[in-house]
Amino acid sequence: MAIKYVDTTEVKDIANEIIKLCNDLDSEFNKFFNKINSVPTVSREWVGQTATYYFNTYEKDRLEYKKFVNSIRMLAKSLNANMRSVSSCVSKNRGIE
Repeated sequence: MAIKYVDTTEVKDIANEIIKLCNDLDSEFNKFFNKINSVPTVSREWVGQTATYYFNTYEKDRLEYKKFVNSIRMLAKSLNANMRSVSSCVSKNRGIE
């Protein structure tokens, strides 16, 4: 099925909103993981070797969440770049119609 119409401005706006939301999500994940990592050393709600081991495993999770958000961000950036290419192509061909 061929695409016959695309509102490049709307798609770019959506892609930019996705990027903004990814930045917000990064910030929220960082706050969450920083709070979790401070439990055995700063807030000391749970201390000891098992607490340290348990909370250190969260660092691996942090990396996975970061990869996930970065993948979404890269998809949005790619979508944005594709819309710029489509807009450029359409602009160049307008006089040929």
